[in-house]
Amino acid sequence: MLAAARQAVLVPTVPAFYQPLRREMDKRTNVEARMCLYLSALFTAAEEIQRHLRGGVPVVVESYFARCLTSHHALGARLGVTLPAWLPVPVTYHSSVLSTNADGASRHGTSRYRDGTR
Repeated sequence: MLAAARQAVLVPTVPAFYQPLRREMDKRTNVEARMCLYLSALFTAAEEIQRHLRGGVPVVVESYFARCLTSHHALGARLGVTLPAWLPVPVTYHSSVLSTNADGASRHGTSRYRDGTR
């Protein structure tokens, strides 16, 4: 919906050919190996993102490097990663918080929208 509203293309951050590997890796306990797989998927997605941006097409992604690194660090990964300068950098962040009410039903919570980050 966000991509359509912004007249952008939605680029999956885990490309389709990674999905079988992702399912297998998610069954494992090695957080560093899992992080490396997700980083590989993101670098592959970054190439597609660059192609769209060079063509003047805006891009929306559901996740990106900061989320990957933060999530895996929270899971216990301790790899040091320095991202290359050539990566496309998000200029707008939009996130939604989903929560449950007292009855356990899901509801859409708050939204955060920031322009001009980095």
